[in-house]
Amino acid sequence: MDYCDVSALGNLSFTNTAGKVKVSFFDKNKQAVKVAVKTGGKDKTAAAVSLTSGKTDNFMIGILPSSVKYLKIEAAGKALNSYTIGKIA
Repeated sequence: MDYCDVSALGNLSFTNTAGKVKVSFFDKNKQAVKVAVKTGGKDKTAAAVSLTSGKTDNFMIGILPSSVKYLKIEAAGKALNSYTIGKIA
């Protein structure tokens, strides 16, 4: 499990390149926060997003709410996981 500080990004792009992960959004007190997320071509509001294995999968948040400070990234399964986090260009 990883925690990543994303408070300085402003927007967010997360790409899962291998394995399966669950990404959760938290405030500065590590309380869950729901955000508007675009994944798989669909918009949804959620406190967590699961990304599948076997293909590259991603989500984007155009304007990261100021309440979101951390991502919690949890591996699901026994496969090697690989992902990238960055700003939307």
